[in-house]
Amino acid sequence: MKYLRLVFTDPVFLVRWGMLAVVGVIIIYQYRTLDFQNNRFAQLISERQERQRLAALRAEFRPKAEPVVVVAPKPRKQYVLEGSSRQFNTYQALINGRVYKAGDRLDDFIVDKITIDSAIIVHQATGERQTLKFRGLQIRQN
Repeated sequence: MKYLRLVFTDPVFLVRWGMLAVVGVIIIYQYRTLDFQNNRFAQLISERQERQRLAALRAEFRPKAEPVVVVAPKPRKQYVLEGSSRQFNTYQALINGRVYKAGDRLDDFIVDKITIDSAIIVHQATGERQTLKFRGLQIRQN
């Protein structure tokens, strides 16, 4: 009996009981939250499985698509004449950042003729000729 009176009247025992009650409430709250999260997670998994099952059923009854082959033309590379110059009676052209002289290879093309404001390139296989025009400041050197 003396012990019970100490438990209910002594402040140290009251603080201990209060701390024990707070810890108990925290544990119960965490357990309920975890249980709710587990239920929600299980619900999300079942919803995902249901969506996958419905998608499989739709795919089963949907008419099969026949593959269509599309042959797209290969995009042509753009060549830009950025400048040209004459040095020692030889013309040079700056095309896409590189310097070329007449007769040099430019991918599938050969640089045929260079003037001060244009360059003519010829495709090696087809013989197609393209004229690249320069619209800007030309640099002339002697």
